[in-house]
Amino acid sequence: MAAALGIPRIAGLTEAFVLRRLNDYAATEQPTNGRRNPMHQIAACLLPADRGAVAAYLSRQPPDMPLDPAPALAPLHTAPTPYQACAACQANAATDFGLPAPNLSLQGTPCLTCQLALFRSDKRRYSAMQAQTHGPSSVDLRSLARYIGALPTVPSNAHGGWEPSSAEAISAATTLATQGDPNRNIAACASCHVDTSGMIALITRLNGQVPRYLHSQLEYFSQNSAREVLSPIPHIAVALTGTERRALADYFAGQPILPK
Repeated sequence: MAAALGIPRIAGLTEAFVLRRLNDYAATEQPTNGRRNPMHQIAACLLPADRGAVAAYLSRQPPDMPLDPAPALAPLHTAPTPYQACAACQANAATDFGLPAPNLSLQGTPCLTCQLALFRSDKRRYSAMQAQTHGPSSVDLRSLARYIGALPTVPSNAHGGWEPSSAEAISAATTLATQGDPNRNIAACASCHVDTSGMIALITRLNGQVPRYLHSQLEYFSQNSAREVLSPIPHIAVALTGTERRALADYFAGQPILPK
């Protein structure tokens, strides 16, 4: 997957080279040629000592190391109680409340761990989630992510009042999802959100998700107020029309659920 996305392997490169590249990224702004590279923001978030530690670590790894994310090994015994707060909205896709909440059973532990950490650090801004994640410790949140990630997948509940897109719109969205649109610098959604192996496991799975939730997220990301750090989605969402955002939500909602 990394090769398909044009992402170079970095395990086994010299420490000096990796450190120089990280420092260069941290010192420069995002390029203005329309191509988005998250490394500028990633490197800028690291302290100089952290960049040195990352460079030293990578230089000691074998060149063919896959660099899979480390599994979350937080204890599970404390997770069921805080999960009840999540289940009030997510377990039933918030059907009872009319909220566009996600079906969390579709996501794996690495993705859930990453998203909870983003809410806790205020890099994702949604007041309800920030309130839920500011109290527990980081260990408790990793435990919660592991607990939910181990739950069996269940189909998403349909929300009442949701009007599906036309067949023509969904057909066009299928092309966007699987092939992208090079003319608008839109990458194929499936290139990251379907094959969620390796480091891509940190990215959310869209297949089988609640359409209202998917649409609400694309609408949010299309707004100038979206401040999701390290995510290319705002750039993509802004480039889409309202019809395309809704049709993409319908397309992915209708796709088979991915195995964990």
